[in-house]
Amino acid sequence: TTTTTTTTDSGRFSRRREGGTDGAATTTSSSPEFSLPPIPPDGLGRLALGGGASSAGSGTHAARINAAHRHASVALLRAVLGDGDLHGRLRAMKRYFLLDKGDFLVHFTDNAGEELARRAPDISVSRLQSLLELSLKLSTASTDPHNDDLTCSLERQGIIHQLLSIHVTGGAKGYAPADADLDLDENAAQMTPKEALRLTGFETFALDYNAPWPVSLVLSRRAITKYQLLFRHVFHCKHVERRLCEAWQTHQATRAAAAQTTGAGDGGSLGRAYVLSQRMLHFLQNFTYYLMCEVVEPNWHAFETALRDAQSVDELIDAHERFLDACMKEGMLFWPRILRRLERIKNVCLKFCGLSETLEQSLPGRGSFRENLRAGRLSVAGGEDTGGRVSASARERVEARYEAAQAIFDACEGDKYASEVARLEGDFDAQLRELLEALNGSAHLEPNLAS
Repeated sequence: TTTTTTTTDSGRFSRRREGGTDGAATTTSSSPEFSLPPIPPDGLGRLALGGGASSAGSGTHAARINAAHRHASVALLRAVLGDGDLHGRLRAMKRYFLLDKGDFLVHFTDNAGEELARRAPDISVSRLQSLLELSLKLSTASTDPHNDDLTCSLERQGIIHQLLSIHVTGGAKGYAPADADLDLDENAAQMTPKEALRLTGFETFALDYNAPWPVSLVLSRRAITKYQLLFRHVFHCKHVERRLCEAWQTHQATRAAAAQTTGAGDGGSLGRAYVLSQRMLHFLQNFTYYLMCEVVEPNWHAFETALRDAQSVDELIDAHERFLDACMKEGMLFWPRILRRLERIKNVCLKFCGLSETLEQSLPGRGSFRENLRAGRLSVAGGEDTGGRVSASARERVEARYEAAQAIFDACEGDKYASEVARLEGDFDAQLRELLEALNGSAHLEPNLAS
């Protein structure tokens, strides 16, 4: 006797038993009949167990399965929050990657500024790692028990090209939401070798974090990549702001001396440079404030609330991903057209900082003159005592200030400096106008972008 299982048109299973010497076949239906449950729309949904037409029996097995799942879920959640110290590690991620407490970054930039100013292929990553560890020990981050998991790296392309390449290679599983204004041209996502060689350490520097199990469920490689993109975005803005502050210090040192020569007028080219530096610094400081106080902080508070209410690791991961996506979207990282204009504005600011350094180097007495000028005192030949203070008479000090003012005026009123200031001012105005137009053009997709 043989038994054969066949499937009817209605999707039900029946069993046919064949036997006997005469070859007669008898067909009996299984009791009770069993039908497959419908396939979920996403293909990965939960099957309905424990009652109804889709299951057989009283649901005892389904109840046991659900109880085992709840027990394992609670145990894993306890391991992530307790043994893995998820709260402490998330605060560390905010401190390091989102610069919640950026004192370690000030120490690091002071120590590694010369190294980061070099071309990316010429930079020693091991040296940067040593300087980063030293900066962590000298800052408030020294009390963090997980600071040993923080490392640094250098990316091979700029932030815009990295965003585009991630989304192009990721396809539907990319890092951006469906309504992001991404340019998915594969050619635009690729960086030419010449462009890659021009990148400096400030443009490619990124932090990395080694998250151990089971915290790596939440701080996955995907999540850490988003943290890195946010860090690169904020770090480069901080770098440009720091350079503008250095230019402002140079202008402050020459301001009083220049006023003696230019009088109460507009100050000529030097006066235009003062105004332009203030406008650039005002823009960068306000944009950094927007990123830190209007993007990161509100989303972080919402994330902390969701973190307290989470009942499973899946809910933790979902809340964490929503937090990172909101920060990237509101921080303009999902809008390359806007990000490109922002990068152009920062490039104009860096060119202006280079022009200020050229002015500073053109002043007489390139060594002690500039140092004393920055410190608020003027050096007279043979007029400094061992304590570094000016020992000349009041008349000599007045004459020294006038000579310094005349030297500054001559250096600033040349055709080259005046034309460069005018050109940079025009470029800054044009790029700022294009940025505002792009923001208003994308405001229907993201209300935060409305200017």
